[in-house]
Amino acid sequence: MHTRATFAGLLALVAAALLAHGCSDAVTPDRRTHPTPALALGAIHIAGQDLFVPDGFDVNLFADGLDGPRALALGPGGAVFVALSDPGEIIRLVDTDGDGVADAESTVLSGLSYPFGLAFRGDTMYFAEQTAVKRLDPGATTPVTLIPNLPEGAHLTRTIAFGPDNLLYLAIGSSCNVCDDALPRAAVTRYNLDGSNPHTFATGLRNSVGLAFHPTTGELWANNNDRDYLGDDVPPEHLNILRDGRWYGWPQCYLPGQANPEYPGADCSAVEPPALTFQAHSAPLGLAFYTGAMFPAEYVGDAFMTYHGSWNRTVPTGAKVVRVRVVNGQPTAIEDFVTGWQLADGSRWGRPVGLLVMPDGALLVSDDFAGRIWRVSYSLPAEKTGDLDVTTTTTGSDPDPDGYTVAVDGGTGQPIGINSSVRFTGLAAGSHSVVLSGVAGNCSVSGGNTQTVNVPSGGTATVAYSVTCATPPGDLTVTTSTGGSSLDPDGYTVAVDGGAGRAIGINGSVTFTSLAAGSHSVALTDVASNCTVGGSNPRTVTVPSGGTATVSFAVTCTTPPGDLTVTTSTGGSSLDPDGYTVAVDGGAGQAIGINSSVTFTSLAAGSHSVALTDVASNCTVSGSNPRTVTVPSGGTATVSYTVTCTTPPGDLTVTTSTGGSSLDPDGYTVAVDGGAGQAIGINSSVTFSGISAGSHTVALSGVASNCSVSGGNSQTANVPSGGTATVSYSVSCTTPPGDLTVTTSTGGSGGRWRNGPGDRDQQQRHVHQPRGRQPQR
Repeated sequence: MHTRATFAGLLALVAAALLAHGCSDAVTPDRRTHPTPALALGAIHIAGQDLFVPDGFDVNLFADGLDGPRALALGPGGAVFVALSDPGEIIRLVDTDGDGVADAESTVLSGLSYPFGLAFRGDTMYFAEQTAVKRLDPGATTPVTLIPNLPEGAHLTRTIAFGPDNLLYLAIGSSCNVCDDALPRAAVTRYNLDGSNPHTFATGLRNSVGLAFHPTTGELWANNNDRDYLGDDVPPEHLNILRDGRWYGWPQCYLPGQANPEYPGADCSAVEPPALTFQAHSAPLGLAFYTGAMFPAEYVGDAFMTYHGSWNRTVPTGAKVVRVRVVNGQPTAIEDFVTGWQLADGSRWGRPVGLLVMPDGALLVSDDFAGRIWRVSYSLPAEKTGDLDVTTTTTGSDPDPDGYTVAVDGGTGQPIGINSSVRFTGLAAGSHSVVLSGVAGNCSVSGGNTQTVNVPSGGTATVAYSVTCATPPGDLTVTTSTGGSSLDPDGYTVAVDGGAGRAIGINGSVTFTSLAAGSHSVALTDVASNCTVGGSNPRTVTVPSGGTATVSFAVTCTTPPGDLTVTTSTGGSSLDPDGYTVAVDGGAGQAIGINSSVTFTSLAAGSHSVALTDVASNCTVSGSNPRTVTVPSGGTATVSYTVTCTTPPGDLTVTTSTGGSSLDPDGYTVAVDGGAGQAIGINSSVTFSGISAGSHTVALSGVASNCSVSGGNSQTANVPSGGTATVSYSVSCTTPPGDLTVTTSTGGSGGRWRNGPGDRDQQQRHVHQPRGRQPQR
């Protein structure tokens, strides 16, 4: 077996390697200066040279003296299977003692035609030669051909990979730099595990050597070696996420919208864009996702690629292993991981090809130029330590007797006195965060509780905390408890020492924090007028240092009364100058003018009866009287009375006094203003009522002719409003005289007048009777 070969003789391998690996694998003879790695990496001196890796990583030789190792695969029992393409062999390497170095080698197959692709399913090995994909069953010595008649020549690698769909994927490169190749060249083809049912999965891939399925998304990733002869930086190499049926551009295009000059006018709009592009002519070969547990956690899910290195770039590039950062299943950046195989003058002493993540998490890198397999491992570097002294100095009043707690980098805290010190030993050299906690609220730390300190390796750093304390303030909690009716929904305002008030609910609480310890005045304001605060307001309370005082206000509310305004409006004539009286609910009346108002205050809210009295008889009140009115709580109700007055009438009393003789027993008739007469006795009286106030004419008629009325039959009387006028008639009567008419009627002769008793002659006498009397017959 070949192990630990020296660097001597490596130059003899250069020419053979360049011829065997074609255009993408040769090193340009024009060696020029190559810039040093952009990422600061630590140097590992190995095999007489320096390789550069990130801090904490190491490189050792897993195997040496191999004849052009290329593809790697992990077989049963953790054995490493290696495709030696040029000699046509597949070998098996075993690290029997687990020291990271292969100590047993055996040949599995030989006499093969440029074997490259290697993959295992269980204990069954699948491999690809130039012209066929074959399977070697466990215990067998002769492989079974699954896919025959593959095209040979040109790009010789045939890469295989098993997908999560339990199918076999095969990548074959083109036969040229730029040309029209027939499938399955420049494509990835999918097969059943027995080689049947070929399906062209992706096309336009000039030479995709690295294939790997993403461990989470299950998508197939492939790097791609793009064309030559367009300059040092065009076109870029590609990292693609392959999708079924997509075209990735070759030979017509090298990017979406970018046609190769051999195909002017080509439609490149349908080219599937690469997931990432990187330096032209890097010649990416190996591709593997890191799924191990040795490297830092941030590496898990990222990918690694090998750059075999340019062969015709003016300034050589490549010959390194790079890390592909992956975020949410997408490549985002590429950074150097292992460099140094290419020297400053452009010459190379190694060219990485294959990648394999080992069960222990180490990463194997095959090198077909130096005939080696490198092993990259990681271990936490031995820490350089120092000590840290933390001191405290406390001044002021009310210092915390319990002291403080100090912690470094969020670790377990250690107690420290208020004027004391504590030492942390064995801290890693470098920057640390120191936090002082447990500081009482009345104390403040100068410069803040957190300080950053640099602990020197083998030395002691010091952090000093200066703490100043003052008498701690206290809190005051004010509570309100409100009962009764018509509670104020807006709540109240509470203030301390005449300061800014704070709103507080009717049954609520509010806390004033950080008040100076001592006596304070607390006032509850904005209390509705229908509510009263029990006890004193404001009140004096003592706030304890570092504690909480409590003040409780008990408020009792009642439904607030209302007012009632009564107004009068009086019109007409003969208005009552004394005004009226108004009373509520039959209570004591209040005087009110005829055109005035009066207000009854503090009436209970609700329905009330209002009565207007002492209204003169010649006046009437419009509407109901009394009236019902609703007095609102805290408001004013109004009742208006409209009174209309008229001048009141009077009475007229007429009296008669009749004297003399022959009085008229029928009496007389008296009339006012020519109206209907009323009978009145000769010594009597009669009253006319409801006569309008003022002057009236009174006439006495029906007076017998033997009677005379003193002063005349007609008199003028002035009837007072609301009073009685009197008219008196004095009538005097006398016995009236009478007349006698004598009539004679004479007959016969002689004309003799006889006058004597018994005279039968007719006689007529005329006797005067009193006036007004009928003669008796």
